[in-house]
Amino acid sequence: MNEIIEYHVDNGEKVTLSPEIVRKYLVNGGGNVTDQEIMMFLSLCKYQKLNPFLREVYLIKYGKGDKATATMVTGKETFLKRAQKNPRYQGHETEIKTDEEGKLYARAKVYVKGYAVPIKYDAYYEEYVALTDEYVQGKPTGRKVPNKMWKEKKRVMLAKCALVGALREAFTADLQGLYSQEEINTINMEKLSVEPVITENNTKETKKIENNTKETKKIHFLQIMQEEKTRIGEKNYYKILNDFGYKKSNEIKDRKKQEEVYLKMRAVKKDCCMNAEMCDYSSWVEGKAMCANAEGEEENCKYDYKANLKDIKYTSKQKEILKIPENFRKKAMEELEIKVDIDVLSDTECMQIIEKANILADAQPFYRGVK
Repeated sequence: MNEIIEYHVDNGEKVTLSPEIVRKYLVNGGGNVTDQEIMMFLSLCKYQKLNPFLREVYLIKYGKGDKATATMVTGKETFLKRAQKNPRYQGHETEIKTDEEGKLYARAKVYVKGYAVPIKYDAYYEEYVALTDEYVQGKPTGRKVPNKMWKEKKRVMLAKCALVGALREAFTADLQGLYSQEEINTINMEKLSVEPVITENNTKETKKIENNTKETKKIHFLQIMQEEKTRIGEKNYYKILNDFGYKKSNEIKDRKKQEEVYLKMRAVKKDCCMNAEMCDYSSWVEGKAMCANAEGEEENCKYDYKANLKDIKYTSKQKEILKIPENFRKKAMEELEIKVDIDVLSDTECMQIIEKANILADAQPFYRGVK
């Protein structure tokens, strides 16, 4: 049995699988998988358009006896990404609670367009906690105790279980048959690799993709520079390039230098002052507080800040960013390395922050999401 299966995933990439490829590269846990288990895994991948090489789904089997069974689990990010692509998805929230008997549980709510009430799902600690054998001084005690992940991060784990349960009920067609690592309490999650699988046959293709990615990044940088030129004006744009010793943005080849130039440009606020075009950029960008933008130093503005400052007008996407609780917003922007004020964010950056904030909030009490 070595039937080859080919299908396309959500991003259009073609995935080629066979029982031989699965046995050689995609089985976790060291167990001997049966032909039936492999066919079930192949069917799941094809039906749900999952890419196991990118760790979107795992085939796991511990042990080699007759009682050992294989488990198929989905990667952590797949659930939320798929939900966010559904036009009916309107956000979610999770919270940790205790019932009248003092039992710990997590409740997730998923808001779906067209539904009068959110889809709710409760995950109780005692039903989901993963247990392992207890050892004292290297000797088994015969008792079961929570494993390391559930012992150290039980609220995080519970919240994730509740969220994927609610998402699965809300979007059955997109998530049918998919279960997360956190829900299956027989899996040692710490041993599951998140690194992409590189096979002998796809090494050349991987290199091709890497080369295409480099070219895409180059084009993307030049597009960003053009946007900044329009936003801050040619005078500021070319002044910053000259400060770095460049005449044109396509002369900047080093990735780190590209980031430095970009951050300098992003520091220029749009329409912050009626006299912004007259401002000596270099006098304030280094923190010398000569511009209205120097927070707390407005009195030092030599162009009469109070008389000329315009009211900040946020775009619709920027307003959505302001709805996100500050702790999640700051964390999301920090991880994305976005270091500018909200009023100068592009729509693309806003959407990146919203998506990252939702991901960060999977395991914590959160807000009703925005799209």
